[in-house]
Amino acid sequence: MVVVLYHVLVFVLPPISGMSHLATWLPLNGILAVKIFFAISGFALTIPYLQQPDRKILVALAAGRYVRLMIPIFIACLLVTIALRTGAIPPAQDRMQDYREFLRFDMGLLPFLQFTFYDVFFAYRHEATYIGPLWTMSVELICSYWLLAALWLLGTSRWRSAVMGMLTIFCFLGFSYNFGFFLIGSLLAQAYQHRQTFALRRRWLFLLIAGVCIIPLIDMRPWTDLFAVTMLLTAVLFSPRLQRAFSTETSQFLGRISFPLYLIHELVICTVGFHLAPYTTNTADRLAVDIAVIAGAIGLACLLMPINRWGIMASRWLGKHAAAGYGRLVMKGQG
Repeated sequence: MVVVLYHVLVFVLPPISGMSHLATWLPLNGILAVKIFFAISGFALTIPYLQQPDRKILVALAAGRYVRLMIPIFIACLLVTIALRTGAIPPAQDRMQDYREFLRFDMGLLPFLQFTFYDVFFAYRHEATYIGPLWTMSVELICSYWLLAALWLLGTSRWRSAVMGMLTIFCFLGFSYNFGFFLIGSLLAQAYQHRQTFALRRRWLFLLIAGVCIIPLIDMRPWTDLFAVTMLLTAVLFSPRLQRAFSTETSQFLGRISFPLYLIHELVICTVGFHLAPYTTNTADRLAVDIAVIAGAIGLACLLMPINRWGIMASRWLGKHAAAGYGRLVMKGQG
């Protein structure tokens, strides 16, 4: 949701001038939200293996990861294509300046299939994308595989956390900054397994406040985003109070629609936002358009929830059969 607020209120349709100065604060910091998303992915990929340290779990996760992402992306890009062909997305000359070069490439069937099945993950180019925020999908897929490979190699070794900690430092020194956030999430998952030992008591409040306070320094100091993400997620993971706060019906609803919302909100900006923006003359008008865009994006994300569930089900089906196949190979090897 933070990414949506950032794109609507700061980047594309700001209701007042100077909104970019507020982009460093958490509710509008879309860049930090993406990094938190990477860390959460690392946590989510690690926890199942820690709960059941069997390599079949890693095989299942690896086998289903591509399909889990590809199916919703395919449908979202298809909707963008339909919107452009039908005129729902205005022609380039009628768009805002920053979007005039957007979607100005060959959008035939073969380029569409190549993008949704391959390029979006392995050869992403901003000038040839159907949806701007899809730049994160190549990071998400490739770093997921790197993390699963690291867990496979390190297994249940008592040195696992130490090695992954060193690898995290190596990543933030320049190897792959984004992969570093996946490793942070994985390390937090390993600490979370021993949360009774690492009980924070009231120190979670210090971590939360410190994490929020250093966010405005992210653009000025190296590694500040690393500390902010680590502090914020640690506070939430190890504080029952914060976990209850993030377990409300509203939070759970936003969590369920988060991926479809991330994929589809730019389409609503390019349709509803671009058509209404020329008629705004004051702050109230612009704010009304922003509210309409945000509400429309949430509504469309809800309609796409069945597609998201299909992706999840296909991922689990592939993972189940891949794990079973791996199990049979292991048994044959032992025999």
